[in-house]
Amino acid sequence: MAAGAEPLVVWINGAFGVGKTAVADELVRLLPNAILFDPESLGALLREVVPTAEQTDDFQDIPAWRELTRTAVTSLARTRAGAVVVPMTLVDEGYFGEVVGGIRGDGVRLVHVSLVAPPDVVTARLRARSGNEQWALERVECCVSALAGERFAEHVDATGASPRELALRVRARVRVHVEVGAA
Repeated sequence: MAAGAEPLVVWINGAFGVGKTAVADELVRLLPNAILFDPESLGALLREVVPTAEQTDDFQDIPAWRELTRTAVTSLARTRAGAVVVPMTLVDEGYFGEVVGGIRGDGVRLVHVSLVAPPDVVTARLRARSGNEQWALERVECCVSALAGERFAEHVDATGASPRELALRVRARVRVHVEVGAA
């Protein structure tokens, strides 16, 4: 880590299909030395090694995924100069506490924002994708509803805005959090 730099994670939450990864890609371009870390890669790895009988249809249910995600994000944040940008839907309050709360508990500054849009907008975006999005489509209402909760209250309205515009809004929020924390 660069001298004087404080570890920083920017967690971009939101319903599946709302645009988290596109916004994260743009944000990485806007923040000096930032990197993208997608915990889905850990989920894919665990799907290969954890016995099928111990899995559900959501890799977040695998305790090792939550622990590895917290550890990897914390380690990346502590060992490099730029922000670690994490685009990941995390709406289960307990899992959110384990992962996001755990990263904060590890002494890493974490800015959490939730990209939000009405269910019909998210559904339309998912249907416009080329792959089979049935799993995500079945979770739209649940995600949108959960993200309306107080725990996920730092909202960025993703309706009708480009990924670049949203990344600029997120960057502004990151700056506010960093300046407030430095004061």
